[in-house]
Amino acid sequence: MNAREVLAISYQALENAVAGVRDDQWNAATPCSEWTVAQVVQHAAADQLVWAGALGVGPGPAYDPFSPSGLIEGGAAELVKNAVEVGTAAWATVSDDTAAVPTPLPHGELPTPVAMVMCALDALVHAWDVAIATGQPSPIDDELGGHLLDAARQVVEPLRQWGAYAPVVEAAGDPSATPVADELLRYLGRTPA
Repeated sequence: MNAREVLAISYQALENAVAGVRDDQWNAATPCSEWTVAQVVQHAAADQLVWAGALGVGPGPAYDPFSPSGLIEGGAAELVKNAVEVGTAAWATVSDDTAAVPTPLPHGELPTPVAMVMCALDALVHAWDVAIATGQPSPIDDELGGHLLDAARQVVEPLRQWGAYAPVVEAAGDPSATPVADELLRYLGRTPA
């Protein structure tokens, strides 16, 4: 699986998770303890627009991704669909032989495959947040989790100090018996469901 495939799967997972939210679940609590399902969806969509903007495509979100209101005008599915389309268009401008690209992260430019997978991680972990909060199955399997974990280990630590990720959640029992998807979630400060 290459970085483009990881990104496409992650985008699809985000769209699917949002499509699976029932009308009575938008204000439900999520693994992002401060945010509701609607706020996580707004944040996830805005993040993809920020990534696209870093690549020179689109104007970016109309609101601060870190202060989502929880009020989604026009519907959540449309919000996410637009963000995914803009993100897909942005990454289509990057050729496979581009060594590095600008990112919205404090790191600045990153190797293209790492940047692409970090963008995918942003979409997929929030797809997981929405799925878990609304009783849907996890969209992260061990193969996908492995790709994301490799990139996360290269990039996440400096972001943790700014609160972008919670502290690592330690595994109970034998850590070598932990599924890769669970290891990724714990590394990102989430407790696997």
